[in-house]
Amino acid sequence: MINKAIKIPKGTNVTAYKGHASPQLSETGELFKGNAIQYRFKEFDTSWIIESKRLK
Repeated sequence: MINKAIKIPKGTNVTAYKGHASPQLSETGELFKGNAIQYRFKEFDTSWIIESKRLK
């Protein structure tokens, strides 16, 4: 799983939704428990990504 940190430029108008992730089964059969906070953006600019990390 890859976690990405983003920085949205000041003054940018965005629509975002915040909620808890549901439990999921990965392609390799690993179970992710869910309940983590996740954000979903109606429109997302990939230039906002400032860092990517692979989670263990």
